[in-house]
Amino acid sequence: MEDEKQVPTDVAYWHDIYRVTDDLLRPGISVDESQRMYDQWAKMGTYDALAVESKYYTAHDQIILGILSMYPVRRDIRILDVGAGTGLVGERLRNLGFERVDALDPSAEMLRSAAKKGVYERLIHSFFTNDPIKDVDEGGHIFVCMRAENLEICSEYNGRWQPFVTRLQQEGKWRLVSECKYPQHYFHFDGLRLIYQVTKNERNI
Repeated sequence: MEDEKQVPTDVAYWHDIYRVTDDLLRPGISVDESQRMYDQWAKMGTYDALAVESKYYTAHDQIILGILSMYPVRRDIRILDVGAGTGLVGERLRNLGFERVDALDPSAEMLRSAAKKGVYERLIHSFFTNDPIKDVDEGGHIFVCMRAENLEICSEYNGRWQPFVTRLQQEGKWRLVSECKYPQHYFHFDGLRLIYQVTKNERNI
């Protein structure tokens, strides 16, 4: 979370970034196709640079800020980094004193890049479950960062996310702790950070 980030000026670099991200945001893209693109992006080696060397992607920073707000005592907290990618969040968490962090990502190449950082206890090559509650202890927290407009324009969210959230709240499984919008989640698009606390986990009943 550096105060000043250097913006890459190489034209070919930005051409590659725009090409991959535009493809990933294309309406109707299949899951298999998106994972192939993430594999390709990992091999390109430009994923970390977008977040670390530029100021145009701040989701990683927002996740870190959310975690720090909930867990001032860090050493014994276990964290599952969902959609870990190349391990940017895990690397920062380790530097901040969080030692028990696992990575989960459906992209094998992204996980291969994450493994090189040496900051995760476990590397899990998988999609996340449709029931995230079962993977979190009661009292634990779930941190979500997304492009704010996805709730309206993205078919995977529009008409699906809010009913899902409401159902879990009505069943007493989690509660909303914090909600905030922030700028430059991705380039000029605003982001939305949500923090939920798990209040009931049926595996513990």
